[in-house]
Amino acid sequence: MSQTNAAPASANEHVVAAIMATAELRQIVASEDIVDEHGVKFWSRDQPVSHTLHQRLLERKLRAPIEVACAPPTG
Repeated sequence: MSQTNAAPASANEHVVAAIMATAELRQIVASEDIVDEHGVKFWSRDQPVSHTLHQRLLERKLRAPIEVACAPPTG
């Protein structure tokens, strides 16, 4: 899990929109566990990006930027 020294922040809505748009065209998964500012995991590594994740991202502050936690699946 990536850690940053930056203060927790809300997910950038433009980045989230871009990830969601890409996920409609090809599978995008969490490349690492996604955790909120309190360290609570709310999306597991290798779980596909979905509208549920989109909603959760808008509701919580994240420990690390979302763009480092999402990628096309490997393999």
